Amino acid sequence: AKIIFSDTIDNYIHAIMCPMAPIEYIDRSTGERVVESVMGDGALRFAYETLLGRTLWPVLFGSKLVSALMGLYYDSPRSRAAIRKLAAIPGCRADEAEKPPEAYDSFNAFFTRRLKPGARPIGEGVVSPADGRLRLFLDADAAAPFPLKGARRCLRDVFGPDIPEGRYDIAVVRLAPVDYHRFHFPCACRTPEPVRIVPGRYHSVNPIALLRRPDVYAENERQILRCEAAFGPFWLVDVGAFGVGTIVQTYSGDEHDKGEEKVVEIANQRKVGYLVWNVEANKTYMLFGNNWQFGFQGYEFTTGTTGISEVSTTATVAANAPIYNLAGQKVTKSYKGVVIQNGRKFVQK
Repeated sequence: AKIIFSDTIDNYIHAIMCPMAPIEYIDRSTGERVVESVMGDGALRFAYETLLGRTLWPVLFGSKLVSALMGLYYDSPRSRAAIRKLAAIPGCRADEAEKPPEAYDSFNAFFTRRLKPGARPIGEGVVSPADGRLRLFLDADAAAPFPLKGARRCLRDVFGPDIPEGRYDIAVVRLAPVDYHRFHFPCACRTPEPVRIVPGRYHSVNPIALLRRPDVYAENERQILRCEAAFGPFWLVDVGAFGVGTIVQTYSGDEHDKGEEKVVEIANQRKVGYLVWNVEANKTYMLFGNNWQFGFQGYEFTTGTTGISEVSTTATVAANAPIYNLAGQKVTKSYKGVVIQNGRKFVQK
């Protein structure tokens, strides 16, 4: 069986993961070793390579709060300046986007950009589900620690008890901010089950973070989809991370062509959700979360339409009632301008 992880935030094929060392990978088109340009490199190194930064982990990575606050900015037109900075980073390939960078209304709009037709020709066989840096772990035991130095969690921790025992080939595709952030099905397949969401934290999956937190694949929020192809079952695992707080499954149905879009990741987006169900009148309902609760009362509404059918007055309007100007000062009938008498506003000439 095969498992494909799609990680959010920065990427690697081969990374030198020593503190303060640059991140390097092999460019498959040239075979050369390339130093990765990391957006927010200084902030990542502060968070993971300093004692003060690590004390802030519960605040930074324990919930979506920070990403939600950042989303207020990245969803707004004010964030357009960040598009130019991202497009200037080597490897962004902004020319492949369906629109020029200046045509996007916000940073998130550019971050989730679609590509021009033909920008990613679909090759033969099983193709990569996403742009990114690739790392392979072949013949991995589902019950053994994940094959990263220092890791203590295994594939069964990533999936829960649903994954069968055995050995698996794992392909990790790690996306950088510069990359195209839409995933696609790597081959023709069926999806007999809905995607399963596993709540978790939001640590970065950059090699800088993996050195200090090698179990992020079992700790971060992830969305797991079981697929069935001609060669057998495989799983697509979308792993959330710091800076990418929203994973939206865009596919529909249960039969998929190779290259069909599956998901889009959104940087730091605020999430608005809703629940719909039938309620009974005169009953109170409560919803509970880990640290919140919400209550409401059910009401019954009759069918048909209602409206005002008749208007009548019972009060007697006094002709000599006091007159006031708009400042609330009492005035005489010789006052010129807008006045109020008997609760009615009119112009006195």
